[in-house]
Amino acid sequence: MTKKEYRDSFDFTNGLQRQSVRFRRFWLSSNTLSHLNPPVRTSSVASLVLTAYFLSSIARADSAVEQSWRNWDMLPDSEKVNIAPYCPGGFVVIPLQQMPEQKTRFLFDNAQRTSDTQTEFSGNVHIVGDQLNADSDYAVYINGEETARLAGDVSVLLPEALISGESAIVKPNNDYALMNNAQFVFADRDIHGTADELERQNKKIFVARDMEFTRCTPGTSQWSMSSSKLRVDNEQQIASAWHSTLNVKGIPVMYVPYVSFPLNDQPKTGFLTPTLGSGLTVPYYINLAPNYDDTVALNYTNDLGYTGQNEFRFLTKAHSGTNSIAYQLTDVEEGDIRRWSIDHHQSGTLAGIGYNLSTAWFSDTNANIAFNPGTSDEVKYQNTSLKLNKKLGAFNNSLSLQYLQPVVDSVEKFESLTTTASTSYDNTSLSLVTKIQDEYQNPDRPEGSKAALGDYKYLPQPAITLAHKKTPWPLGITGTEQLQYGHFQKDLSREIVVTQLNDDKGTEAQNNANRNNQYHATIVDRYHVQAVLSRPFKGKSWSITPTWTGLATRYQLDNEFDNFSAFENSKEIDQLAWRANIDTRATITLPIDSNDKYLVKPRLYYSYAPLFKDQHSPVVEGDFVNSFVLFTDSRFSGIDRVADMSRLSGSLGYEWHHNDQAVVTINASKGIKLAQERLMKTATGSIVAEPEDDWTTEYSDWNGSAKLQFTDALSLTGNVSYDHKWQQANTYSAVLSYQPGDGRVLTLSGVKADTKDTDSEENDIDGFSHEFMAGAYLPVYKNIALMSYVNFYDFAKDSEVNQPDYEFRKEDLQLEQALVGIDFDACCWNLRLAMLSVNADAFDQNTDALFPVNTKQTYYFEFTLKGLGGGIGSIENILNRLDFGYSGKIFNYQ
Repeated sequence: MTKKEYRDSFDFTNGLQRQSVRFRRFWLSSNTLSHLNPPVRTSSVASLVLTAYFLSSIARADSAVEQSWRNWDMLPDSEKVNIAPYCPGGFVVIPLQQMPEQKTRFLFDNAQRTSDTQTEFSGNVHIVGDQLNADSDYAVYINGEETARLAGDVSVLLPEALISGESAIVKPNNDYALMNNAQFVFADRDIHGTADELERQNKKIFVARDMEFTRCTPGTSQWSMSSSKLRVDNEQQIASAWHSTLNVKGIPVMYVPYVSFPLNDQPKTGFLTPTLGSGLTVPYYINLAPNYDDTVALNYTNDLGYTGQNEFRFLTKAHSGTNSIAYQLTDVEEGDIRRWSIDHHQSGTLAGIGYNLSTAWFSDTNANIAFNPGTSDEVKYQNTSLKLNKKLGAFNNSLSLQYLQPVVDSVEKFESLTTTASTSYDNTSLSLVTKIQDEYQNPDRPEGSKAALGDYKYLPQPAITLAHKKTPWPLGITGTEQLQYGHFQKDLSREIVVTQLNDDKGTEAQNNANRNNQYHATIVDRYHVQAVLSRPFKGKSWSITPTWTGLATRYQLDNEFDNFSAFENSKEIDQLAWRANIDTRATITLPIDSNDKYLVKPRLYYSYAPLFKDQHSPVVEGDFVNSFVLFTDSRFSGIDRVADMSRLSGSLGYEWHHNDQAVVTINASKGIKLAQERLMKTATGSIVAEPEDDWTTEYSDWNGSAKLQFTDALSLTGNVSYDHKWQQANTYSAVLSYQPGDGRVLTLSGVKADTKDTDSEENDIDGFSHEFMAGAYLPVYKNIALMSYVNFYDFAKDSEVNQPDYEFRKEDLQLEQALVGIDFDACCWNLRLAMLSVNADAFDQNTDALFPVNTKQTYYFEFTLKGLGGGIGSIENILNRLDFGYSGKIFNYQ
C-alpha cells in the first residue's frame, strides 16, 4: 500500500505479543501504549486516522536535502524574494505538524508489544511530538524512558532544521534527537551538509560532530566548511565551529581552529569581510550584547602605514550612540604628524530630559580624507555640541551649547562657545543666545596669520528675543511681534587696540572713526521692537497678502578702554524704519480629461523700503546682501539696517499632472529694480549711500528650473541662472537620475556654481566652479554589476568669468576622483573588485590636461562566503560616501 492509499477496515485482535495489527494505519498516544493488549474497536477513530494520515507531508524515502529543496519555478513567492533569480532554486521551511490533544502521538502500519516497557513499530512509522516530527521504517519505543529508537530511512523535522539518516534516538516529549550518518538542512539560511553524528540536546542547543556544510546549491560544492564539531545555539542564533577547514572546489585552502557566525541577521563576534588591494583592512567584530557591539580594524596603506580604527555602538531603551576612533600607528615620513580622529554621536533621554551630544575632533584638516577614502571634505573646526530639551506642562524648552576650536592647521583664527536657551508656549517663544570668542593661540600657525583688529566681530553676550506670532488684530489683520534686547561686545585686548591706534594706520583709522563712531565702540546695547502686520485675501484659486513691517531700534555705545568720550557723535542712536511688500499668487487648473490636467501658477511679489541715510549704528549681526535676490523684503540678513529697495519679482510655474502625479514641472522667475538702490556696502565693509546718478532700470538674471519625471524611476532635473547683462549662464545644474528602487542607480550631473577657492596663502578667492559627475551601479548580466564614478572640476576667478570674452573650455577640467569596479555574485559567494583614483596634485589652472599628472590609486578586493556572515567592507563605504544615489547591493544575500 502506498502512502496515499487507505483501507477503512479495522480488526484489532487480542494477544499482540507476537501478532501484528491487521489495519494499515493507526494513531496511538504515548500514554496509551501500555494498553495495546486489550481489544480496541476503531471504527469511531477512522476519521481521525484519515485526517492525520494526509497531514503528514514528509516523504521518508528522500534525504533531508531532497525533501526541502525546490527548483526556482516551484518556490513559493514568499521564498523567491529571498533568493537571487539566477539561482536554480532554494530550500523551503517544512511546517512542523502538531497534535492539539496529546503531546506525542504515533502513526504506524504494524505494532507489537515486546515487553512491559517496550513496543516495536514497523511500516511507515510517524511520530508527532511537541517540537519534533520523526519518520522511519522501524521504531522501538521505551515507555518508561519516553525514548524512541529509529532505524531505516530516518527523517527528523525540527523547527530549525530537517535531518535524515540511517538511525536515530528521539525523545519527543523533551525534543531530544540524536542522528547518525546524517544529512541536515537549515532552510531559513539555505545551509545544508552532512555529519557523522547530529545531536539536538534541547530546544536551544544543536551539536554536530565530524561535519561538513555549505551554502551552495546541492551537488555543486563550490565551497564548503568542514569541522570536527559544530554547536548551534538557537536562543542566541549563533553557530560555533572547532578545527574548521575551508574547502574551495574540494581543495582545502584555509584552516581555522575556531570560527563562529550568526544564524540570522544578528551580528556575531568574528572577523568581517577583509579588504585587500594596495592596502589591507582586517576588521574584527565583537558582539558584546544584543544592543552593544564593537568593531576593531587594523589597516595598512602606503600613505599612512599601519592605522587602527575602532567603532563602538550601543542601543538601549533610553540611549543610542556611536563612537569612532582612528589613529595612525606608524610614521610614514620623518617629521610627519601621526593622524588621528575622534567622532562621537549620542542621543536619548536622561531623567526625563532629551539630549543630543555630538563631537568630532581631528589631528589636521585632511584627517577625514585620509581615514575615509571617497571623502573630499576638509575639516576646519574641532566641534562639540550638546542639545537638551524638556517639556514642562505646555512649555517646550531647549538648551544647546556648541564649542568650536580651529584644527591645528586650519586658517580659522577663533575658538568660540555659543549657548542658546529657548522656551515656547503656543505661538509665543523666548530665546537667549550668548557667544564667547577668543583668538586661538596656536603655535603652529604660520607667521603673519594672527587675528587683526578687523577680524573681531560683535558677539551676543547675551541677546534675548521675545516673539509672538499670529496675533489676531481688527479687520482680519494678523500680527507678529518681536521684542529683543542684545548686549554685544568685541572681546579685544588693550594691547591689540593700543597697537592699532599708535601706528600710522591706526591713527588714520581713528580719524575716520571720528566720523563713524561705531568703529571703536566695543560695547553695544541694542533694544529692538518689530511688528509685522499682514492681511491675507484668499479666493478659491488665488491669494493676495499685503505685509507691512515696522522697526524701532535704539543703540547705546561704549568703549571698554575709557576713550569713547573723545568721539564727536552721541553714545545713543535711535533708528526708525519700515518696509512693505505685497505677494500675489494664483493657481489656474486646466482639466484635460479624467487622468490629466495642467496647472499654471503665476506669482507677483513687490517689496519696498525707503532710503534711510541716517543709519549710523554698528552692524552687530547679519550681513549685507548686494546680489539681486528675488522674493525678499530686505537686503540685510540681520535687523541693524534697512536698505532701500523697490523691486518687483515675478514667477510663472507650469505643471502637468497625470493620475495626480506631477510629470512635468517648470518654473521661471525674473526681477526688476524699479528705483536706484543707493545704500551700498563698500570694500572696507562700511555702509554708505551712493550719490544719485543717471540710473536706468536694472534686471535680475533669468532663473529657471524644470523637472521631467519620465517614469517612476527616471527623472531629469535642471536649474539655470542666465546673466541678463552678459547673456551667459551664471550658474546651472542638471541631474539625470535613474533609480528603479531595486538597487540599480545611474546619475549624471553637471554644475556651475558661485563658490570660493583658496590660494597658496589660504586666502579666499571668489569665483565660479564647473563640476561634472557620473556615477552608476548597474547590472550588465544577471549576476554581474559594474560600479563606476567620475568627477571633473574646474575653478575660475570672478575677474576672469566677468570678462565679456570669457568662455568655458572643457580642457579646463581636471579629474578629481574616479572609481571603477565589478560586483560578481554567485548563489553562495560574492566577489567585489574596485579601484579608486584621487587627484594628488593641487589644482593647476594653467594646465590643459584633463587627467592630473600625479594620482593616488588604491585597489580594493572583497570576498564574502554567504551563510558565514560578513561585514560591510571599504567598497561599500566608499560607494556611500561618493553620494551619487547608491542604495545597496542588487543581489539578495538572505
